Amino acid sequence: EHLDTMNPWLRDAAGKLPSITMERYEAAKSHAAECRAQLASVFAGMNALITPAAAGEASRTVTGLEDQSFCQLWTLMHGPCLTIPAFTGPDRMPMGLQIVGPVGGDESLIRLAAWIAGAMAPLPIDFLR
Repeated sequence: EHLDTMNPWLRDAAGKLPSITMERYEAAKSHAAECRAQLASVFAGMNALITPAAAGEASRTVTGLEDQSFCQLWTLMHGPCLTIPAFTGPDRMPMGLQIVGPVGGDESLIRLAAWIAGAMAPLPIDFLR
């Protein structure tokens, strides 16, 4: 009822819904479950994955991300992920580093992200003297 008040990227996503049949929806859910099972085996040998948070730097608009594919994938996998600011892009906008953990690994992922963020922090001025 209020689609016209939503962000453009939400309106675009909602506009695609009528073309999705229940059969395609159920097949997609089944495929996602298979992918989650495969990802669990990947995490059996590691604590986390590090990925870009987005395809580029942050948008200058506040209406949403132009490319949400990096976030949507991990949401679909049901595991924890978080982003820390890591770089500055060509337009001086922030770029994030996304850290992804296994399902149920929220606390470990938060500790790891804090360690990574601390390791990336600039050196104190006193250190440079």
